Amino acid sequence: MKKTFTDRLAGGLDAFISFFSPREGLKRRMFREAIKISDRFTSYRGASRDRLRSTWLPGGGSADEDLLPELKDIRERSRDLNRNDAHASGITSTMTTNVVGSGIRPQSRVDMEFLDITEDQANTFQKDAERVWKRWAPFADAGYRMDFYEIHS
Repeated sequence: MKKTFTDRLAGGLDAFISFFSPREGLKRRMFREAIKISDRFTSYRGASRDRLRSTWLPGGGSADEDLLPELKDIRERSRDLNRNDAHASGITSTMTTNVVGSGIRPQSRVDMEFLDITEDQANTFQKDAERVWKRWAPFADAGYRMDFYEIHS
């Protein structure tokens, strides 16, 4: 791994100090190595205090306190990104698909005890109810133009 200017400078300073005080030079090298190791094992990169994140001052409020004052700007920017950036649009589409999926898929499950019916009667009712749903959902509006999912999107 190629050393940066800062690493070379620190190494030179450590060597200079070690020349006059080997104990202090060793301490400096040990501490510098400990810092490198601890930086590698942080739980989150966003928590590191390297030069890229040294001036980062995150808000300490709740999600609402941090978000609501700038909500209008955030919405406008995210909509603009989705319109003009293929990557942002793809990410939004992928997340929507993963969260929402292919839509509502009702499954009929009746309470046999409450209805005081047998298991066979419950299974028959459940199959019939799902069959009726599948027939009705494509023509859910009064004009038979939209399916159930188009009405509720």
